Amino acid sequence: MGGYSVKSFYKCINFGGVGSLYGDDLWKVLCPQNIHVFLWLCLYNKILTRDNVAKRRNVDDLTCLFCNEKESIQHLFFYCINAEHIWSIVSEFFMIRKIQCFDDISSMWTSKKKRIMLNMITAASLWSIWTLRNDFCFQGRSWRGLGCGLAKLKRNLQKWTVLCDAAQVEVLRRFALLLDKHRGELLRIGWRDE
Repeated sequence: MGGYSVKSFYKCINFGGVGSLYGDDLWKVLCPQNIHVFLWLCLYNKILTRDNVAKRRNVDDLTCLFCNEKESIQHLFFYCINAEHIWSIVSEFFMIRKIQCFDDISSMWTSKKKRIMLNMITAASLWSIWTLRNDFCFQGRSWRGLGCGLAKLKRNLQKWTVLCDAAQVEVLRRFALLLDKHRGELLRIGWRDE
């Protein structure tokens, strides 16, 4: 039998014939359903970052709201100073190498049970970066430092505890303590600089 189907044609047109190895596993990550859709959009570079919007219409300012570099999915979620700070904390907590791209995240989705909390926290990290960016872009919030991203991540994880059992809630509690520790360090640094 040949390999042609409507599905293969759709993939060819929309994704250049290249599908993600991990696309089906993302639906099993422990997170709210709307976050699954968000992760899918991220995985296929469909999130409307400024560079993606510029493909559809004229955009006057292509810079990241956190650091003034050109905003792209890769930059916003991995190379921006805000994202790098979050990923360094995630890496410290789980004792893994620093996450640098979507392949790093999506490759962990295949070992669902072993890395259930890592997968949840990485999903929450991506969502927190995105919603914080949108707060600045559309709600007029002002950037007050790296602590904003950590506070947003902590709030999101607190909302997601309803999805967890007692042991998982304990992991989230310990991670929240680490976020608070890093936020406190940022506040002390800011206080000394003034």
